[in-house]
Amino acid sequence: MVQPKHQHKIRSMKPGEEAIVIDILATAFTRDEFQSWVHPDEEKRRSAMIQLFTSVVNNRSQNTIIEVTESLGSAAIWIPYENKEEEEEEREVVQPPPPLHPDPEVGTEAPKNEPRSRPPLRQEVLDIFNAVDPAGPPMPYIYLDFVGSKEVGTGGGEALIRHRLNLIDTDSDIPKVALWTGNKKNISYYSRFGFIVYSQALEGSDRENNAWWMVRVKDE
Repeated sequence: MVQPKHQHKIRSMKPGEEAIVIDILATAFTRDEFQSWVHPDEEKRRSAMIQLFTSVVNNRSQNTIIEVTESLGSAAIWIPYENKEEEEEEREVVQPPPPLHPDPEVGTEAPKNEPRSRPPLRQEVLDIFNAVDPAGPPMPYIYLDFVGSKEVGTGGGEALIRHRLNLIDTDSDIPKVALWTGNKKNISYYSRFGFIVYSQALEGSDRENNAWWMVRVKDE
């Protein structure tokens, strides 16, 4: 296995660290290229990211896994989904904006519902979000919901991904991991961890912006 370029100790988020995790992920996503396309105004984008991650972190379900690097510079969120009903219940609790997969060292995306206070999105953005769920893989799977770093290039995102995948490979009853990304360049990045492209949200589209589901199944 390829080792991350920086060594990081990984642990679970502790009680009282919620605000730190929210800031890590909001900072990561505010500078993300795909999020910049969705929310062109930086101030509004930052506000939307704070709203999103406050909801995701503070209203998380009991089976949500939040892990951080010991330095508190990077964080990741994983959710095991056993069936469709469980996924829908999770979304009803969190109700974040649609998932947005950015640069892996910046952040990975999230569940798919839209909060009532969220401003209207452009139709070209909604076209992608509305096509994501139908294109997804069958359950069960463990969903890589978000991963992000306050600073780019620390290797924290890679360390978090490898840590959880190693645990899945050795201890999980759910062999499949799924994510989706709105950045085509991320496909080669996630391929390094054993992910392969499962589907494209807007099939047959030549639009620059799209979304790709990727899955990884542990070796038996």
